[in-house]
Amino acid sequence: MNYPASSSGVSNWKNISLLVASDGELTLIPTPLIPSLQVGRGRPKVGVGTIKITENIMERPSWLQQEKIKVSLDARPILASGQHPLERVIQESSALMPGEIYEIITPFPPMPMIEKLTALGFVSFSENSPDGLFHSYFLRK
Repeated sequence: MNYPASSSGVSNWKNISLLVASDGELTLIPTPLIPSLQVGRGRPKVGVGTIKITENIMERPSWLQQEKIKVSLDARPILASGQHPLERVIQESSALMPGEIYEIITPFPPMPMIEKLTALGFVSFSENSPDGLFHSYFLRK
């Protein structure tokens, strides 16, 4: 399958991610966020063209083990009430010991949360489950 890598038609994409090089690093960008990317300092530049999806390009990292998940938060009720779980997640994840994992379940990729916790020294991984929910995991280093 070929998919256009432009803003036209992106809203029709489902469960596809774009891997781009930015400042020598590779970044996995969830497809729903591609139209909102801002080109500029520190942001990946997305050009017009096509990408060919042949297989899942991200495998679960070896550190992601069920027994290491110490906190799991289904954020859907919080989000449905108009609140944002970011401060709660920061507070609860700060209590984790090195090697422990915080999981959050959301109906969309929690990019601001991923950016914030990564800046705080966590390693993150997100996956889209068959039911359409996003499971994001944060490993305390």
